[in-house]
Amino acid sequence: MSDNSVRSKNTVLQAAKFLVVGGINTAVDFIVLYILVYFGMLASNAKLISYPCGVINSYFMNRNWTFKQKQKKSIAEIIKFILVNVVSYGVNAGIFNICITALGIDMFFANCVATGFSLIVNFIGNKVFVFNK
Repeated sequence: MSDNSVRSKNTVLQAAKFLVVGGINTAVDFIVLYILVYFGMLASNAKLISYPCGVINSYFMNRNWTFKQKQKKSIAEIIKFILVNVVSYGVNAGIFNICITALGIDMFFANCVATGFSLIVNFIGNKVFVFNK
């Protein structure tokens, strides 16, 4: 098997694992979001809390399972992870708010759309920038 074939297979496996982790993170995000909104918080403010809850889970699951990092955690790795997630959050929150305020889209559907866009940004950032061996 060629190196490119092995790398492609590895990337597909990582993407699949990343999607599973993303599903769990999204569930955490949605659950926290809906609980906060239920108790009276504005959806855009609740998103400031719910999204980071998924991010914390993401770091540990992706580091240990998706990208199988063996070396010790480093400050540089954590900073890179935070930067990727800040960018991903900006994409998520921006699209979420545009969907709700400018387009009048239902909060659940807006969250799904925003999550889809941020998922792509997040995978590329983590694979290329944070957890590249």
